Amino acid sequence: MCFFKKKSKYDVSSKNNQPRIVYGIPNPNNIVTKEIIREQGIQFIRKISENNEVLQKKLEEYMDNLPIDIERKYNMLQYLSEDNDVLNEFLTYINTNDYPYENAINVGGVTAKSISEQNPNLSALEVYIKLTEIKLDSTNK
Repeated sequence: MCFFKKKSKYDVSSKNNQPRIVYGIPNPNNIVTKEIIREQGIQFIRKISENNEVLQKKLEEYMDNLPIDIERKYNMLQYLSEDNDVLNEFLTYINTNDYPYENAINVGGVTAKSISEQNPNLSALEVYIKLTEIKLDSTNK
């Protein structure tokens, strides 16, 4: 089941006995284990980190340590990747371990840092999901 309101082209559900696609990578055996999800997630991380090995390692470590179900957290990362600006700011956070102040995405006065301050229990990934949803809501009005 996909975590997001909006259905992603990388939905992890299987329909009509079609092979599951997890993070854009077909799984012909239609069997999904945590190991497969993690490996496919790592392949996706390699893709979005654009061969930056330091960033890739930091992102892998961040995702491994995130106390969220493995399928859900990689779905969340996939969701972020649909908005390049949000994804790039999230990757900046991963690289610096701090929310950017200069050139931060600002949607009606709301930034990732302000979301984090108002919701201290959210992980950075969840903060950027929230920012993405606020951004989408503002463009749909």
